[in-house]
Amino acid sequence: MIRKVELDGKVISSTLVRSLVSEGRMEEAHRALGAPYSVLGRVLHGQALGRRIAIPTVNQIPEPEKLLPPFGVYFSRVHIGSGAQEKIYDGMTNIGVKPTVESDGRVTVETHLYDFSGDLYGQTIVTDLLTFRRPEQRFSGVEELKTAMEGDLQAGRAYFDAHKAH
Repeated sequence: MIRKVELDGKVISSTLVRSLVSEGRMEEAHRALGAPYSVLGRVLHGQALGRRIAIPTVNQIPEPEKLLPPFGVYFSRVHIGSGAQEKIYDGMTNIGVKPTVESDGRVTVETHLYDFSGDLYGQTIVTDLLTFRRPEQRFSGVEELKTAMEGDLQAGRAYFDAHKAH
C-alpha cells in the first residue's frame, strides 16, 4: 500500500495544487510540488513598452489550458537553455492582460530579468513563479505604471537578497 503524502495536514493532490496556484499561494504550491510552479513557453515579440520605459521584458503567451495564478506581479526565476548551458536569472513577472496599455485582452506572462541583456526571441524559457507581489491593476498612465514597476523591482531585489541561499 502506498501512503498518501501530506502537507500541513492536507493530502497532497492535483486538486490541492490547483487550488494553491489558483489562489496565488506560490510558496505552498512549491512545497506541495517539490519544485516551483512554472510556465514554459517561447519568447515572443511584444509591444516593446518595457524597453521604452527602461524595464525590458521577455514575453510568453501561455497555452490556453495552462493553469495560471491570479493576474498580478510575481517574483520569479527564469531558466534559459538546458544542461551545462543553462543560465538562471532572477526576475519580476506580470501575468495578465496589461490593463494600463492598449491590449487585445490576450493573457501574457511578461518577465523583466535582473542583470540580463540580450535577445531571447524565439527561445523557449521556463519561468518559475516564486512569490506573489501584488495584483495586476490599471494605472492612470505609463508614468504611474513605471513608478509602480520601479517599486516592484526594488522589492524584488530585496526578496532575492533575502533568499540567496535558495
